[in-house]
Amino acid sequence: MARCPLNAPRCRSVALGVALLAAACDTRAPTHDAPVVRLLGDARVAVQTPWRADPAEPEAGLAPTFVRNFEHDAELDFTVTPILRQPGKGLPIVAREAAAAQRGQGGLRFADRDGAVFWWLPALPGAPYLARVQARVVGGHDGGVARAGELAVVEFTRAVTGKPTTGVTFAELQTLVGRPLAEQRAAAPVDGTVGEARLRFTTHALTNSVLVILFAGVPAAAPAASPSSATAPADPSVATRPPTAVDFDELALFELPLARVLPPLAEAQRRSGSNYEREVTIGGETRLAWIAPPPSEVRMPLTLPQGPFELRFAYGVAEETRRSAGRVAVEFDARLETAAGTTPIELPCRSVSPRTDVATAGWHDVRHSGNGSGERATLVLAARSSSGRPTEDLVAFGLPLLTPTRRPTGAPPNVILISIDTLRPDRLGTYGCQRPDGIEQSPILDRFAREAVVFEEARALAPYTLPSHATLLTGMHPAVHGVERYDSTLAAGSCTRLIDRFREAGYVSAAFTGGGFLSPLYGLWRGFDRWSTLDPFFDAGEPLRQVVPHPGEPALNAALWAKSGTAALQRWLADHAAMPFFLFLHTYAVHNYRPPPDLAQLYKVARTPGRFDPLGDSDERTPTTDELPDLRRRYDASIAAVDRTLAPLFATLREGGLLEQTIVVVLSDHGEEFGEHGGFGHGRTLYDEVLRVPLLMRVPGLGARRETAPVTLADVAPTLLSLCGLQELPGGCGRVLLPALIETPLPYSAQLDEIHLGQLRALDVGGQKLIEMTRFSPIRPRLPSFALHDRTRDAHEEMNLVQWDEQGRLLPDERQRPEFIRLRTQLDRHFEELRRLRLPDSALPGGLRSLDLDALGY
Repeated sequence: MARCPLNAPRCRSVALGVALLAAACDTRAPTHDAPVVRLLGDARVAVQTPWRADPAEPEAGLAPTFVRNFEHDAELDFTVTPILRQPGKGLPIVAREAAAAQRGQGGLRFADRDGAVFWWLPALPGAPYLARVQARVVGGHDGGVARAGELAVVEFTRAVTGKPTTGVTFAELQTLVGRPLAEQRAAAPVDGTVGEARLRFTTHALTNSVLVILFAGVPAAAPAASPSSATAPADPSVATRPPTAVDFDELALFELPLARVLPPLAEAQRRSGSNYEREVTIGGETRLAWIAPPPSEVRMPLTLPQGPFELRFAYGVAEETRRSAGRVAVEFDARLETAAGTTPIELPCRSVSPRTDVATAGWHDVRHSGNGSGERATLVLAARSSSGRPTEDLVAFGLPLLTPTRRPTGAPPNVILISIDTLRPDRLGTYGCQRPDGIEQSPILDRFAREAVVFEEARALAPYTLPSHATLLTGMHPAVHGVERYDSTLAAGSCTRLIDRFREAGYVSAAFTGGGFLSPLYGLWRGFDRWSTLDPFFDAGEPLRQVVPHPGEPALNAALWAKSGTAALQRWLADHAAMPFFLFLHTYAVHNYRPPPDLAQLYKVARTPGRFDPLGDSDERTPTTDELPDLRRRYDASIAAVDRTLAPLFATLREGGLLEQTIVVVLSDHGEEFGEHGGFGHGRTLYDEVLRVPLLMRVPGLGARRETAPVTLADVAPTLLSLCGLQELPGGCGRVLLPALIETPLPYSAQLDEIHLGQLRALDVGGQKLIEMTRFSPIRPRLPSFALHDRTRDAHEEMNLVQWDEQGRLLPDERQRPEFIRLRTQLDRHFEELRRLRLPDSALPGGLRSLDLDALGY
């Protein structure tokens, strides 16, 4: 099995460790059948519905949201702009001189020139569309023209605020429409007959407008041109290329209901449930579910256990951006059929219409208790519109589970993993924080730490949220799992994740996160039964509640956020106390610097307008020394807010007896800098203020202690698996921390691979730390390309031991310290070995990002 280099030695729990685990934690692998039976994914599940969609013409019967007929329109509302593109580069670069475009009997005709005509249109985020153009290409079409008669759609982040003029460059266009998100293409027929080019696409969550472009021709080898140039050099292939003419007859854009992008049903109107199994997000929470348009029925065969059981599932109306979606009431029914008869199942909300009755929005969870005798049964879930007529809304049935009514004997321990984003350890009392004003900043966490193992030297392997959490949930180094930049994702099936091992062992799971880099878009959610992106620790006054998950619908947002928070966590714990569970909690409440009013007053947070905004200004400038004190107060008040929010959660665990059955881990994904090396925030350096994190582990039966050995977040996954008696993960670079630690410190490395900053790498061997920087943030003082720090003597990494001349140039190797030469060689070798272990790259198409990243300051 491949191992990350340098960290190859792993802690093997020998006789003492095994005895400690068995006696203190009772974490032996269960010998009984898994206590939880999942019904999703069963090939015997059948979906029945009369709905039929034509996959060839999903727009049939729909009115287009935009249409232009070039033969019959009295006025042509378009902008003719010839555009030069480099083949394979995607987006247009710069406008050229006017094209020969004219309207004739054949429609809109381009003759013998490269050119384009485009329309800039509003678009809905997260909606399926179809763009269709009727066109004919005649004349020469050889190596001189890569493609002719092409339809393209480009998505943008900003709404339409004006109309571009003829000759606008693409760089100028972006100032109006914002950052490009994605691009789709289709080619018109080239045999001289009138035919169609069709594009089916789903817009991204950030999309506000689209640019629909009809390209007459594309140069095969276009010369490079400056984006700021209004004109480009003449294409040398024009003189030798055979004449080509393109006629565009009609352009239409359709918004499609989700039902129309489902696969067609078989002739018997039945299809295996797997054909309708999807990742469905309702109310900011993602689950695997079956979807179908009502009237529909899902039939799930199952075998009931001997004795008492609980049957659990969820249902709801899928969310769409269509104006008409979610307005027709959908009525749900459920029943359990056995040979002895039919038992109706009581539903918490029978009629659901989320747009007209926001109280019915979101997922609805069902728990049905029964007593089985090993007989076969069928769970039937049905939905129909209140009118009885077919509707294009979709219903979703998710999370069907058979669970025990009481905790099985010998069940392994539960796991709760809590990630407090952007939390520095030195701002907690248990790590030595003592405020001069006497305020006890983290009493709840400090009490928890007195019952836990406190790791004093824990570090992240990356300095911001996405790659750090990918390491936490896979045990892999960022250079191996590849989720290093904001446009990368952990693809399905790319690796075995921490949650996969717990799922295989029969655990139920849930994640309550703050979204952003932890939105389902980035792939970390796969394997969890449910994954919410409505931050459970946010104060009621948090502005993000007004725009997530539905921008412009505050009433609907308020109803959905009311179902999150610590009350939702307490309900989930009470509902799942009878089975082994894995609960992952994450919050941006510290990251956002927005404490509730009472704590802002207690910490004397300034209210003066014009102050530095940590989320809005951190990419534009670095705060001044006069602004830093208020930022620290704001940060500390936010920590206090999270600390008190943890109180009811810990109280529920203690009062319900769950604490002695549950491993609880509290950590952070990275720290925060407050001017230590001339900057502010995180994600720009690899110094200790952003890499050092708190790590607290409370394990039933293990005593509290403080551990000074250096550890990393990559160690968390193998440690949890070992404590629960589960198989280790392949490709992980961490080590098992408990019940014993390897006494010899292991080498440690970290990295930052970011689109705008380039790559930063660090290697720490026994307290000797080397940092290599290839590019630098433009909003902070320039840092050296190499920095060597002896952390045993220089804990704050203030003294660079690398030698430079008077002009700031690196001195030759013979004048450098031996440890610099050794570590630089070791750093190169280490990352070369990591690259050989790397998973296949998985980039998001078009550099897509989660909806709420802008609101979080990224």
